[in-house]
Amino acid sequence: ARNLSEPDKSIELDGRRIHLAFTHNDFEKGNELGTKLLDENSDDVRLQLQHVRTLRHLLTDKSFDVDFFEGILVHWQDKARDTSDPLVFLRSSYNYLYLGSHLLDSSMWTFRAREGFNSVLSDKEFLRYFPQAYQGLYMVYLMDYDYTELLGILRDWVRHDQSLRSRELYLRELMRCGYLDEGYQTSLDYIRDNPHALILRDLSLQLEVARWKRAGGNHDEALQILKSYQYECQNHSDDALVTLDMALALYHFGIVMQSQEMYSKCSKAFQRALRQSENHPDFIIQALKVPLFAASMNSREVTHVYSKQRTLLEKGLSEHPNHDSLSYSLGKICIECEQDVHEGHKHLLKAITMNPELEEANLPLGQYWYQQGDMRKAYHYFLKCIEGPVSVENFHKVVELLQRIV
Repeated sequence: ARNLSEPDKSIELDGRRIHLAFTHNDFEKGNELGTKLLDENSDDVRLQLQHVRTLRHLLTDKSFDVDFFEGILVHWQDKARDTSDPLVFLRSSYNYLYLGSHLLDSSMWTFRAREGFNSVLSDKEFLRYFPQAYQGLYMVYLMDYDYTELLGILRDWVRHDQSLRSRELYLRELMRCGYLDEGYQTSLDYIRDNPHALILRDLSLQLEVARWKRAGGNHDEALQILKSYQYECQNHSDDALVTLDMALALYHFGIVMQSQEMYSKCSKAFQRALRQSENHPDFIIQALKVPLFAASMNSREVTHVYSKQRTLLEKGLSEHPNHDSLSYSLGKICIECEQDVHEGHKHLLKAITMNPELEEANLPLGQYWYQQGDMRKAYHYFLKCIEGPVSVENFHKVVELLQRIV
């Protein structure tokens, strides 16, 4: 395709080749392609950061002498001293984040990485690079197991970057730290900005239930809250999003209260939301909660969770055959339930090939290779999971898996 394309398309296709090499753990090829492409496009921040990640995996494989990687650290640190180019600061900082964390002691690599990221953030002229700098700074503190600054970094990050990822991380960190009122109010603001981001609606309900539990978990209060959702449903009977809110409320409150009546209403609300949304893929993914609710009520239902979720996803894929999130969700449940794992592996690779941003697919891909006994592949996929910003809970989960392999 690259050889047949117009010149202005070749860079994009080269980027896809690098992504494929990275996805399939062919880091030597990824490094070769990345080095060549960066010689021609050194100002592409996405390519620069992808190249550092590739080098990190080559380092863990001991593909080159340690001197080679130490030389990269020194080369970019020297460049950073003699320039005011924010991209050089970023590249040097990410070198310390991804390479230095393997080569240097903690105080050295964290100091150098923070220094570069803060150099970018200290100048408003570098505003376009702020998201990458905040992301890197967040990762420095996360990888150094210093969680005291995470909330402050996220507060600044979401002010400069209204991406769904940064907002989701911020809400999860507010919940982890126990700032439930702030988290709940913030989630409502985010939903007003982006009503179709269903993950925000789900997080909002989780925060609301956490507030209710902290206040004592009174059942009558829960029923009053649910009545308010029911009232909204009656006033907006054709709105799929309002119906979904009702379904999510019944799920999150009902799973705590273990109410059979709530389960029945929850199941019907999800069915109605699916009809109203015309089986939108994002609604299908949220509806995967129904079999989980059933299993929490009745232990005999545990054995049916996988088949019910799979049926729902396969129906969705028959209507949306190339939807990355549906493929990811199907692959994930296959791996986690340890059924049809080879089929699950294929769906996961398809999903992340279609959408390189779907980094969460690396976790079940790692689990697949762990089950197959290929620890090298498992290690690389798990490592990829924590090369981008993740929640503290997910970070610990992946680090534990990495330590098991080591």
